[in-house]
Formats: sequence, structure tokens, C-alpha cells
Amino acid sequence: EFETLNKQDKNNIDKSEEFKKLSEKNDKNNNGLGDLDQAAKMMEDMVNRKEDKVNTKVVSNMLEGVSNIIDGDLKTNYSEKSNILNRVVESLSKITQSTDESNNLVTSSHIAAIKVTGKSHTGETKFGLPANESSLKSLQVNEVKSEDVVLMVSAEDEGKAKNLAIVLFQNSKLFPDSETTTPDPTQMKKDLTEGDVKGSAKPPVVNSLVVEVSAVEDKDKPYDLGLYMRPLANLGSRNESIKTFPDGTKKQLRNRCHSLNTATKKWQPDCETVYNENDADSRVLCLCKHNTSFAVLMSPYEINPGFIKSQTLMSTIILSLAMVCLMLTIALLLPAAPLRKQRSTKINICFSVSLLLASFLFLLQNALVKSDDSGPIKLGSAGCVAYAAIQHYIWLVVFLWMVVEGILMYLSLVQVFGSHISKYMLKFNLLCWGVPILFPIIGYFAFTKTITVGDYSVVKSDYLADNMCFLKPGGLPFWIFFFSSSHTCAPR
Repeated sequence: EFETLNKQDKNNIDKSEEFKKLSEKNDKNNNGLGDLDQAAKMMEDMVNRKEDKVNTKVVSNMLEGVSNIIDGDLKTNYSEKSNILNRVVESLSKITQSTDESNNLVTSSHIAAIKVTGKSHTGETKFGLPANESSLKSLQVNEVKSEDVVLMVSAEDEGKAKNLAIVLFQNSKLFPDSETTTPDPTQMKKDLTEGDVKGSAKPPVVNSLVVEVSAVEDKDKPYDLGLYMRPLANLGSRNESIKTFPDGTKKQLRNRCHSLNTATKKWQPDCETVYNENDADSRVLCLCKHNTSFAVLMSPYEINPGFIKSQTLMSTIILSLAMVCLMLTIALLLPAAPLRKQRSTKINICFSVSLLLASFLFLLQNALVKSDDSGPIKLGSAGCVAYAAIQHYIWLVVFLWMVVEGILMYLSLVQVFGSHISKYMLKFNLLCWGVPILFPIIGYFAFTKTITVGDYSVVKSDYLADNMCFLKPGGLPFWIFFFSSSHTCAPR
């Protein structure tokens, strides 16, 4: 019937209305890929008919019709299904772009669309849906309560608002991917936290509305696109989303922004993902620079060993023994007055005190900070930042005292004559305890930024590690402000 309708010479309004009626009349169990294929052809024909405009009513009828069709099983092989469904999504985007009415939201049970243009367009479009609503029929745009916001789209091109065609999908049924399933994300979270080892190997699930974003003009030109996405399933706090399996592996459920690669028909994580893993109610921000379909996918990821591996029993024992030796060194040097007055002894005492303090703070972290965020100092908190900065500072002090010892060895063994330095201890202390203060401050503020989409912001730090209160291993601040300092200051 849809094929017959497609061949009829009717205007866009009449054909779209007939399409909607047929989709409502047909048995949903008999819906197939052929029906969707005809729907895609119909929308493409409507867009190409220059003498007949596409208005909001036409878009509304086509959205209703496609929503009715996808209620069926649509069973077929993966290759054929992906090609047809990709064509349907592209056709929905094209018909939304071609409508002559802007800033008018069109909704159906599974799909919603809007063309956002005009001088009044600020570059930010906000969509709201009450938490207990699943149908997009109840979707609202812009004038929505903050707690109901499910999606914000912010697009700018060289500082100017970008005109967009936005199509929202209630689920990922039109986005097949052999590596993506569509069960309830809540069940996946349950499988992981209850220790279902097989569940940890499940493919990622779509954990948000799927949004197709396309530029109305300059479609191939990159632009700054920011998406605020409310996850369908709440991951909970960091502690709740982590599970330790019998083999000792730790995995954590995480949300990651993905876009659909139309060539491979697969989701790919090519957008920057920003959200607070330590906030149970954190929304997800996706930062991208191109047109396509976007969604948040939830999947278990193995946790970077980081702090977990560093705090092994062996390292704790060895570091404890080192602290005992340092305390013995200080205890033996301080009572010996003649020895204590020597320049080398004074510098060794200062070095030993700073190294003892740095080692103590490192061991203390084992009790204060937990990888599952159950310790007194919470990961990512202001206290965690302060603790990381203090440790960073103390270790830099240690490295500088190593430099001073190197200078002292040069003066004593190489230069020998003319090696006197007036008020040397005052100068050395000012150098070692004063200069490092700047590095943690510069490191944190230079590599921490606030990412904002609309009126929602998330702090992203490349300075602080995700699973410990220290510099992020492998990050730029680590190499600049820690590793390079330790390498430079290490005695040759």
C-alpha cells in the first residue's frame, strides 16, 4: 500500500496525511523494512518537489507515520536493515531542513523534529521531558523546567549561532549496530553491580535520547557543537558503579559520547565526553565538531590501575621502612652539635625532613582516599584537589633539595676554593620551600576548565587524577610539573 501511495501524483499535504492514515490502519506486527524504505523515498520526493513546499503539517504527518511503523519488529539481516534505517534517518533530517517554518517543534510518540533558525536564535535549544514520561509527544522546547531538561543543543560557527535541523529519537531502533544492543540500561547496571561476570562483557547500550543534528547551511564546514544529555539510567556515585570481579579485575560503568559513522553504520567515540563521575546525578556533556547522530552509550570499562597498583602491600612496607630510616638519620644527626653545624649536615637534615613528609603524605593517602570513593576525602572534591596540590608541592621541595645537594657536591669537590655562600641556609630554604608553591597553583588553574552547554556546567581537570588525589598520570601537567622536575633534579 505504501508503494502504491508513493507512485500517486499527490501534493505533499495529501500524500503525508494518507501515509499517516495507512500507518495507523495497518497491523503493527506486519510492519517491515519495506515500509520504512517507502517512507524514506516519499520524504526524499517531497524534499525534491520544488513546486510544493514542505510545511510543519507535512513533517508532523511523516513523523507520526514513521513512528507507527517502527513499533513493529522490522526483522531482517543486519546489512539490509542498516542501509534502509540510515536512509530513513537521513530523510527525516532532510525533510526537517526543507520545512518553510522555523522554531516550531513537531512531535510524535518516538520521533520529534525542529528547524532552529532566525535572528532570535541564540545558538542554544533546550528540550524538556518529565522524568516519568517516555513518549516524545510530551516533549517541550526552550520554556521548560530545569529538572525536566533532557537535551540541550548549542552550536556556534565563529562565534555566531548556527542554524540547525534537529531530529530526536526516543530509542536507538533506527540506529542498528552489531556492537550495540538496546536492553534497559538499568538492567546492565544491575548485572554489573551484582557481580554478573558475563554481564560485564556485554556490548554498550544507548543510555540517552538519540539526536540527529545537521547544519542548514555550510553543511560540510566544522563548527562547535555542544550537547547536554540526560542519561536514561543513572549510574549512581563512583562507588556504586564499580564492581570487583573474582579475578581481581575492577570495572566501572561509564557514559561515553558517541556519534554514528554513516559509512560503517557503527557508533564511534569521537566526541569529547565531560561529566562528573563522582556526582550521582551528573548529566553528560558531548563536545563535537560535525553533523551526524549522537547518543550517550553506557558500558563497563576496566579501571586504570593508577592508585590501586601503587598502594600495594610491598610498596607500603618499603616506604614505611624508608621512613624509619629517615627518622633514624634525623635523630642521629640532630644531637651531634659539631656535626650539625656543618653545611652538608644541615642540607641533609632539610632533605630528610622534606622526604619524610612527602612519604608520610603518600602513605596517609591510603587511609584518606579510596579508589571506590568511600574514604574521608572524596575523589574530585576540593579536599582532594588541596591534598594533590600539597603532595605535588612537597615532592617538588624534595627534588629541589636534591638540586641543592648536587650544588654542594660541586662546590666541595670541584670548585673547592671560593665556595663560600653568605647566609646559604636562608637562601637555600627560600629556594626549596618558596619556588615550588607556584607550580601546583599554575598547574591546577592552567589545566582545569569549566565546560558549559547552555546553563549547565561541569569542571574538567587535566591536573587531577580520576582515581587518586594526585596529578593525572600521563597528563600534560604530570610531564611538565612533576616528571620533568624529578628528571632534571635527579643527581647524575
